[in-house]
Amino acid sequence: IHCTGGDILIALAVLTTALVLVGNAGWPFVRYREVALTTVALGIGYTVFSEWLNVNVRESWAYASSMPTIPYLGTGLTPIAQWIVVPLVALRAAYPKAPAD
Repeated sequence: IHCTGGDILIALAVLTTALVLVGNAGWPFVRYREVALTTVALGIGYTVFSEWLNVNVRESWAYASSMPTIPYLGTGLTPIAQWIVVPLVALRAAYPKAPAD
């Protein structure tokens, strides 16, 4: 529950940041793709930093030996995949099909 709550807060923060940086009043009908890609990029960036901080610096936890990691980054593949798949699926599911009348 703790980690899921944290992921929800991170998702809210990166979506809000993406909307401020590249969104506009016409979103999601305008600049949908830019907001979606910025959201994913910010989520991945935060994940790489957070995983590095907690695994390498704080040593508060470690990956299981079965966790594939991304070369040079050392970040687990699953957390990165989560930040690609989940936001894109969620944003696509929330995307309105036509402007409201």
